[in-house]
Amino acid sequence: MEQMTISILLRIIGQYLLGIWAIQVCLWILWEIGQKDPDWHLRLSRRERRLLLWAGGLSAAAVVRAEPAADMGRTILLGAFAGCLLTACVMDLKEQMVYRYVWLAAYIVVAAMGMSCLRARGELSAFPVRDLLLFCVLQFALFGQMYGRADCFAFCGCAGVLCTANRGFADDVFHMVVTFGLLTGVQLLRRTVTAAGRLRKPVPMLPYITAGFWLWVDFGLRK
Repeated sequence: MEQMTISILLRIIGQYLLGIWAIQVCLWILWEIGQKDPDWHLRLSRRERRLLLWAGGLSAAAVVRAEPAADMGRTILLGAFAGCLLTACVMDLKEQMVYRYVWLAAYIVVAAMGMSCLRARGELSAFPVRDLLLFCVLQFALFGQMYGRADCFAFCGCAGVLCTANRGFADDVFHMVVTFGLLTGVQLLRRTVTAAGRLRKPVPMLPYITAGFWLWVDFGLRK
């Protein structure tokens, strides 16, 4: 029993370190690509870099909790996706926009996760692909009128990850519910909501989408 406990602990630590490594590598690659752009002027202070490191640690912990029995490949891919989300959050907070290559990288990671799962299960019908397509269409056709396209890309990317875990439309919608619940709660505490229920100024949504995603994966899907 003691040997089994030690083995499980070592596996969890190993997965956590893999997640951290994947996130940091992804952040570094995306940052290097961005700096090739002549319009790039994103700079982080020492405090912001420290906060980003903490966020990376929390994301890696969420990756391990999301897939406690995951193999090395899925852990790395989830970590890379977490790195894409963190990069998008920083850009949204600092510049109120996200470079499209970040979403391209995120979708490549999601596609790799899907291919890996498809190879393991052997048939496409094992995944709720129609639910994913419906959710993505609704995001850009309907919900995209309420918030920015970057937020639509983020919701769709998260839905793609949930699809590889065999989760469907209801889970994608609940992720949205958790996100808007976090957004509403935080903004009410900050007193930035008017009596009419509107925000006094636009608020970056990507940090809430990211936090809502990991919260839903960690707690909502475990029930």
